[in-house]
Amino acid sequence: MAKGFISIKFDEKRIMADIAKINLAAKTGEKRALKKIAQNIMAQSQSEVPRETETLANSAYIKEPIDTPNGAEIELGYGGPNDKMNPSTNEMASSYALIVHETRGTPPGGGYYHPYGKWKFLEDPIRAHQIDFANTMTAELKAALSPGIKAG
Repeated sequence: MAKGFISIKFDEKRIMADIAKINLAAKTGEKRALKKIAQNIMAQSQSEVPRETETLANSAYIKEPIDTPNGAEIELGYGGPNDKMNPSTNEMASSYALIVHETRGTPPGGGYYHPYGKWKFLEDPIRAHQIDFANTMTAELKAALSPGIKAG
């Protein structure tokens, strides 16, 4: 090679393989973060959910995170795949979870009375964990991507 010239090699297959590894690591970190946050939200929610018969509390669930075209997502709530029948009313938790969540006050004019919990037992914990969400996601992505791709 003559003086003053530079030779650059571009290995497209290697770069694409490295990008795929980074993408997989990011998705793994994202799912780990979602699961941690969902568990924290549900733990707080369990301390706030009405507990007259324990049916609603026992119907809590967290699904595994899934990939979507816009990133990963996770579902959590009450009823759903873990639905339970209330022994006092013979109603399924899924049939009244939303009503209990959205109604405050004392009957007859104010809706449902919650002697052992409160309304907004899922929304309030979600709002309370917004900053935790960002911090957990950042930490998990940083941990997932910190090993990096070794040059070779």
